[in-house]
Amino acid sequence: MIPELLSRPELAAGSKAQKSYSQLQHLMAQLDGRDLGLTLPDKLRDLVQQLNAVASDAPEFPKQTSRTYRRILNLLASQLQLVPPNYYRNLWIGLGMSAIGIPIGTALGVSLGNMAFLGTGIPMGMAFGIAIGTRMDQKAAREGRQLELGAQ
Repeated sequence: MIPELLSRPELAAGSKAQKSYSQLQHLMAQLDGRDLGLTLPDKLRDLVQQLNAVASDAPEFPKQTSRTYRRILNLLASQLQLVPPNYYRNLWIGLGMSAIGIPIGTALGVSLGNMAFLGTGIPMGMAFGIAIGTRMDQKAAREGRQLELGAQ
């Protein structure tokens, strides 16, 4: 059972707090009807109760809302492999640059005797990372593991 977020009509339309809260509401609506296992609903309930305890006019409300949103996304990715759009692409850009690009650049620099070529491997690694991440995002979409969150 998905915990309910409080209705907060007092949030100013177009404010940062209202945008992040509506994004969180949309995420919770995406989870409705999905099998979340045994322990995930309890964790979600705890996170939602913490957010519901914060007043809408409190200065920490927007930060708490975005923190709750990120924590829920991390729980979904780690436990159910449900990911937002472009999750793997964004993850693999950094991995590609550091784990693929720097070794390629180092090998190029050493073989050519000029370490200035170290920087040429980074864009190559980024391209590899984008390709790998995009393929993984497409696979997640085919398998129905991608959340439809809209514009982020």
